[in-house]
Amino acid sequence: MKEFLFIFTDYLKGNPTYPAIRRGLNFILNTSIAAYFYEKFIGTYNWIEISDYKSLMDFLVKGHFIIPLSFYVLIYTFLGVSIFLLFNFRLDYQKFKAIQKINAKELDNERFDEMLEGFSTLSSKFNIIVISKEEIISFYKNKFANVSSTDINELKNLIHTLKANLSNHFGLIFRLLIAISIYYFNTLNFPNWLFITILFVLFISIFLVTQAFRLLDVLPAVHRFLNKQVDEFSKGNQSI
Repeated sequence: MKEFLFIFTDYLKGNPTYPAIRRGLNFILNTSIAAYFYEKFIGTYNWIEISDYKSLMDFLVKGHFIIPLSFYVLIYTFLGVSIFLLFNFRLDYQKFKAIQKINAKELDNERFDEMLEGFSTLSSKFNIIVISKEEIISFYKNKFANVSSTDINELKNLIHTLKANLSNHFGLIFRLLIAISIYYFNTLNFPNWLFITILFVLFISIFLVTQAFRLLDVLPAVHRFLNKQVDEFSKGNQSI
């Protein structure tokens, strides 16, 4: 199981510079979204010239920054709560239901044997080497069944890290979705084909991130289920 999960680790974690880039993009997108809604609900704003020290000092000392800063924090909090409800909370609820189904599911030895036979048949069609049912069981026991407590703790930490990273990816995509929509409806020369293409890419990204998060959520439950089925199948074969 550990080897299986590490196949995706480097890809899901990404380059070490990605978190810094993501934080920078999130800040720009949050600021852009906040600026749009600031003009909608409060009024227009003017940029202070960097050389106008008096206006800069008045902005800071007299507390003029409180309103835009408060509005930024409000938008930042609203987006954060929305992302949590749309992604983490929703998927946690779906995880609970999925794990309940996995725990309640039980295959008798005959059905499990049919499933193994199906894998063996597929291996004969798509691989050069034909894998028998016994080899599948042996491979699973050697690679995935016997996991030490140290490996289990490492895997839990790894899954937690990967899920947090996927949640951060979703947050960036969600902010991009809102910002792109704002840019499209407020920019006269924003091409329709470009907007549709970006939306398509963003929705595909949301789907992939969501499915990866779901897989990591149910992976421990699937591992326990397969261990149980393999043990029962092996005991049934030994008793024959």
